[in-house]
Amino acid sequence: MLALYVLPVVAQVIAPLALLAWLWFAPGRSHASRVVRLFMTTAYLVAIALAGLWLIVPWFLAIVYLVIVALQAYAIPRRRRSVPHWPQRRLDELGFALKGLLALAFVGVAGTGVRARWPPQAQIVELEFPLPDGTYVVANGGNSDLINAHVQTLTAPRFRDYRGQSYGVDIVEVNSFGIRASGLVPRDPGAYVIFGEPIHAPCSGAVLRAEDGRPDMPPPQPDREHLPGNFVFAERDRGRMSAEWLQQQPTTAPRS
Repeated sequence: MLALYVLPVVAQVIAPLALLAWLWFAPGRSHASRVVRLFMTTAYLVAIALAGLWLIVPWFLAIVYLVIVALQAYAIPRRRRSVPHWPQRRLDELGFALKGLLALAFVGVAGTGVRARWPPQAQIVELEFPLPDGTYVVANGGNSDLINAHVQTLTAPRFRDYRGQSYGVDIVEVNSFGIRASGLVPRDPGAYVIFGEPIHAPCSGAVLRAEDGRPDMPPPQPDREHLPGNFVFAERDRGRMSAEWLQQQPTTAPRS
């Protein structure tokens, strides 16, 4: 559980600042090295912006990083320094190749993050956003397990017992500073911005089952004796679904 909070700080604060400092104070021994280092840094920043889990640090830091790297891209070529166009030493050539490979890897991650935001090749069910006011960040959502851990429960046999959450979306409210809670991981649920917010029905339909009155657990501790917690289980109004889509659905009830 500690890694869930340490890794974002490393990936979204320490690594970007280190790359930006490296880009500015050690721009490279050749023009080609400068370009590939700039490309690698930009690709990394775009990758974490699209695929990062922005819970610990404000989400808009990704935009700040990209603005800084754009300013550096403008300023670095104007810093007078005579360097060759291409790496001259074997070690510099190896470094150039390594940075290029890393840049391509980060581009791949960013591309997956973009594709994960496209609608899946399936019937789309229209839902309203269930929270009326505020600023929200989707912590888990999309059609790829890169940005949505729930997708893994669709097909992986070891997640069969958790298949009821396959289409879940985790929503986090943040304040005007992009912070979700007072403190890093406060144990008091009331310390979180979203606590106490009213939830509206995302669609018309019928409530099949609801439960309230379960105790508020201190995050991130779940109620292992009653994992569903407090919930509302509603069935969407089938009158709004197409007859063709209904015919394609299994007749057995889904697991939950």
